[in-house]
Amino acid sequence: MTEKQFKEHYLKILNGAATEDFEEKEKIFRTEIQALADIDGISFEEALEKIESIFIDQYFQENDEKVAEQLQNAASSLMMMEMLPEEIKNNANS
Repeated sequence: MTEKQFKEHYLKILNGAATEDFEEKEKIFRTEIQALADIDGISFEEALEKIESIFIDQYFQENDEKVAEQLQNAASSLMMMEMLPEEIKNNANS
């Protein structure tokens, strides 16, 4: 994956985290995470874990409170999505 490809999907996830509508947020996340997974040739779950880890790491390194809040929101949303029951995940992927 190129840096440009990563940034494109990363920013869509970061901006999507600000979406109030849960279903829309989940749709954005799933689309972008699946795109990352496809580019890297890994599973959706692996891509989710990797991007979640990146947001968490950046949150702890960020000094700007506003940016840190956005990173925390994205990381929290990704964690919530990861904890969804398996049957909900499967229905959303259909």
